[in-house]
Amino acid sequence: MALVCWLTALIRGFLDARNARRRLMLHRTYHTEKRVKRRQLWAALSLLALAAALCCLFAASRSYSSSTDRYFDPADYPGPTITQVFPDQLPPLPESGPYYLRVHDFAFRSGGLVYDGVSLRQLRFQDDGQSLYVYDMDQMDISFPWLAEGYVREQADAHSGQPVTVSGWPAAYLCRWPTEDGTDEYQQLLLLDTRTVWSVLYTGPDDLSAALDVFAK
Repeated sequence: MALVCWLTALIRGFLDARNARRRLMLHRTYHTEKRVKRRQLWAALSLLALAAALCCLFAASRSYSSSTDRYFDPADYPGPTITQVFPDQLPPLPESGPYYLRVHDFAFRSGGLVYDGVSLRQLRFQDDGQSLYVYDMDQMDISFPWLAEGYVREQADAHSGQPVTVSGWPAAYLCRWPTEDGTDEYQQLLLLDTRTVWSVLYTGPDDLSAALDVFAK
């Protein structure tokens, strides 16, 4: 009697297992290997699209930061200013004319996914609108050394930059080219150290090559 009960239970268990397997097979969705790969590809593309969207949102948040965060007092700029570069040779400011036409100094932060930087702009104008000098300085920390080197070389090659020696900088170039109206000359100093790039653009009566020591580290 016990043997019959055990056999009955065994047969019942076998039949239940077979029926359960059949029910699973009825609800199973079969996919070919080609269809599986197609679904995997779409999943990967969806993840890439999501990552790209997140990167765009991050870049937009950096680009559209408030002006309060971007601009700061030129006196707090961490690099050499025009008065430090040419302390004794600056042309005198005009004695007449609106102040905003004669003096224009501002400093700001910039950057994004590829670099972070601070910049200084110092301009002096005569009453007739002609500039006495223009001094632009950019300090950038670029994400990749190869990108920083490529940027400096591209700028130097575009304006026939000549190698110069500036203490503390492994690479330095001085570029010169005429202004658009041909009445003056642009002078640009490019400094490179791994990922750090300094760019100084000057237009005025003085020679930037005579002040290279000011930019030494």
